[in-house]
Amino acid sequence: MIDYAFKTTPFEHQNKVFLLSRDRESFALLMEQGTGKSKVIIDNAAWLYGQGKIDLLLIVAPNGVHSNWVINELPAHMPDYVDYKAAWYGSSLKVKEKEALQNTLQHDGLQIVTMNIEALATEKGVKFAKELLQYKDAMFVVDESTTIKNPKAIRTKAVLKLAKFALYRRILTGTPVTQGPLDLFSQFGFLDEDILQEGNYYAFRNRYAIMKEMRTAGRSFMIVDKYTNLDELENKIAPHSFRALKIYCLDLPDKLYQKHYVELSKNQARIYKELKKEAIVEFDGGQLSTSMAMIKFLRMQQVIGGFFQKDIVVDFDDNMQPIIGDKMPPQKIDDKNPRIEGLMNILDNTQGKVIIWARFRAEIAEIAEQISKQYGSQSYVEYHGGINNSDRSENIEAFQNNPKCRYFIGHVQAGGKGLTLHAASTVVYYSNDFSLENRLQSEDRAHRIGQTKNVTYIDIVAKDTLDVQVVQVLRDKKSIADMITGDVKLEEWL
Repeated sequence: MIDYAFKTTPFEHQNKVFLLSRDRESFALLMEQGTGKSKVIIDNAAWLYGQGKIDLLLIVAPNGVHSNWVINELPAHMPDYVDYKAAWYGSSLKVKEKEALQNTLQHDGLQIVTMNIEALATEKGVKFAKELLQYKDAMFVVDESTTIKNPKAIRTKAVLKLAKFALYRRILTGTPVTQGPLDLFSQFGFLDEDILQEGNYYAFRNRYAIMKEMRTAGRSFMIVDKYTNLDELENKIAPHSFRALKIYCLDLPDKLYQKHYVELSKNQARIYKELKKEAIVEFDGGQLSTSMAMIKFLRMQQVIGGFFQKDIVVDFDDNMQPIIGDKMPPQKIDDKNPRIEGLMNILDNTQGKVIIWARFRAEIAEIAEQISKQYGSQSYVEYHGGINNSDRSENIEAFQNNPKCRYFIGHVQAGGKGLTLHAASTVVYYSNDFSLENRLQSEDRAHRIGQTKNVTYIDIVAKDTLDVQVVQVLRDKKSIADMITGDVKLEEWL
């Protein structure tokens, strides 16, 4: 056996799945959020490249996740001795991004290209991927593979056709089944259609689901009544997959930090650019006071969150944290908000209970609306200044003890001392403020006495925006605080 030198030391479960899967043509990494499946894929690709078996790694993932591979995951885990270049594909790339993609495609070593899964619902995106796969020895990866669970979707059909051109195939997901066992058909069909041993989706459905007819509004259709032969289905996929849950990965750190990148819509980007230019002009002209700067920052953060508000009244508390008074209610910038889409993607791929912190009430309202549509009105509770004390207590009780209540949506400034929310092992920061105290206190709501699991903290970050600076400011403040107190620094903090 040829030795492989890791750049970052793997945890026990990561090393196990690496050894188990590294030479397999197809494999499923069914690993929960926070267990490090991206690192396993990077090591697997480096191994195969070192063996002379691949010269291309193509990764398709949800929007924002695809760029995170290039920005964070590859630099962190790809061994320095691997000669690679990486870039992401898109229909409207900036000049530097186009140059990076071109340089990657001309590279003689390992080429790594990531794509937004939605690009494979377009003719142009499919053509680009097909040309890559046809002429290269490739590993093809579908990250968050529940995005191809619908066999009727255009992108699913495209991915299944493209799979035939790849020498190696991998799927990554922590929740392979979101709607029911039938979700597995396309995901494992991408790996190898012989795994499930069914010729088509309807044969698969007939084997593992009992259907019944429903009639409404003068028409009839078939729905799943119940599932059957599930032990057989489990036995079929077990030899081709590896399951990892945080609770069983005993060598994981207590706190795990991740970023989930999103992109602004065209309208968001336009308004944000105008606000940024205006702020720079006023700053250079010496016209921007501290309070005015804060107003500019607040407006920019609102735009990043998908809202715009012309009139904002700002006061400050004793710690110079803003107290926001609304003159006019914030208006949505677009019908579709990339940030909320990013959140829903996270929730779709996360097991157990989740705390969601946001800075603005308009964001909380949109989050609640989307979760209610997707998971039902009983699936969440809210916690902010608009909720009275008795309802707050009831909401905490429901989140902690009601298995149907999975999501706690709170205002980050309200997530202070005294709350116990250790029923959650995942905390999502939909948006942050500049207060280190608010951040640390809200983190500790889940990570406290009674917590028996590792806690994963996920920051949603819009690339090339104030989001990046907010996270950096909090990180710098934490580094300074750690240095003063002598605490151990957390390199992955934020």
